Amino acid sequence: MDKAVRIDLEQDEAEVLHVASRIFSAYIVGNQCTEENEDDMMKKSIELAIRLTQQVDQAVSAGGEVKSQLQDSSFHRPLG
Repeated sequence: MDKAVRIDLEQDEAEVLHVASRIFSAYIVGNQCTEENEDDMMKKSIELAIRLTQQVDQAVSAGGEVKSQLQDSSFHRPLG
C-alpha cells in the first residue's frame, strides 16, 4: 500500500495553486497538454499563476483600492 502524503500549504500558496490549476485545466481543455509535455505545462501554469498574482498585488492596494496606473482610461477598454 502507498504511504499517504501530507501537503500543508500556506494560504497564499493555496491561492496560487487554485489559479495554476485553472490555467492548467485550460491547457488540458484546449488540447495543449499531452502526456509528453504534462510536466512542462504544469510548470508553465504555476509560473503564469505567480506572475498573475504579482501583477494583481502590484495593481491593487491592501484595502482593495485600484492604483492610479489602472485607472487610466486605456486600461478600461471594452472587451470584444
